[in-house]
Amino acid sequence: MLTRFHAEEFGSVKPLDVPQIVPVIEAAVVRSAKLKQLKLAEQNLNVALSRGAISMAIGLIMGRYRLPADEAFEVLCQYARSQRRRLGEVAAQMISADEEFNIPPKIVGLASKSPDKARN
Repeated sequence: MLTRFHAEEFGSVKPLDVPQIVPVIEAAVVRSAKLKQLKLAEQNLNVALSRGAISMAIGLIMGRYRLPADEAFEVLCQYARSQRRRLGEVAAQMISADEEFNIPPKIVGLASKSPDKARN
């Protein structure tokens, strides 16, 4: 605790006017509560986005390897563990890679062709 003796070591100290400080403290408390709410909202959004990415990655694995959802989820989990990365992070990377390298059929010229003609 800062006593008068210690305060004199630091030079002149103005007396504290409590009525002037109270609104500042109240504003700081309100701002702190709002920051906590924003952090919680951010966490909730990140969880929701991660879940969506995981679902999409499961769908990609299901389509590519013709697996049921539970097996595709297990494959995704095993891959994430083998990479020592979070599931949501691996899922997001998988979706990004799929979007980057997935060429729409109309660009290749296969959209109007039947599957048999497209191979020729």
